[in-house]
Amino acid sequence: MATSQPHRSWLKEGQRRDQRAESALGRMFLAGLITEPECWAGERLRSIIREFHVVIAAPITASTAAIMVAEGMEIPAEADYLAAERPETEEEKRDRVLAQHAGAMAVLDRLEWGRQITSELDALLMRDAEPEHIRLVKVGLHALAAFWRMAEPPENPNDREVKVKGFRNGEEAEWPHEEKVVSIVYK
Repeated sequence: MATSQPHRSWLKEGQRRDQRAESALGRMFLAGLITEPECWAGERLRSIIREFHVVIAAPITASTAAIMVAEGMEIPAEADYLAAERPETEEEKRDRVLAQHAGAMAVLDRLEWGRQITSELDALLMRDAEPEHIRLVKVGLHALAAFWRMAEPPENPNDREVKVKGFRNGEEAEWPHEEKVVSIVYK
């Protein structure tokens, strides 16, 4: 059934069943038009815009296809802060969402074709419309991925700034304790 849907027909046979093929952003990634970090940046921006619409009590416009995308496919904007000892208040949530949205929009506004890029991204992410200018979408997503430090990892693992070691499949951890909790905050 999924492979016969018209919006999936131009993808390779093996990619038509992929859950990401349901959204225009996912299809762009599967087709190789955008990189994985750019796709992540698009998912994160979609989440931030949705939360922004909730905070300002504006209606969220989304196509049926975008609604059908599984919840686990998106990177929630809520992951941008650590779980606190107490729940986030409405005022704190509002401030966080407004700051995240303002930061993303500032990045896009600084680009040469900022307004057109923002318009293209809005159509792609919120209305699931195929972009008219893929180059503009790619420029915007690349800028956001760089802003959020979602860039591709280096080819050589030894070139990474932070080396993370752990254990898997019953192997012992390389540090003196069995468990170690690492918290990462994006700002």
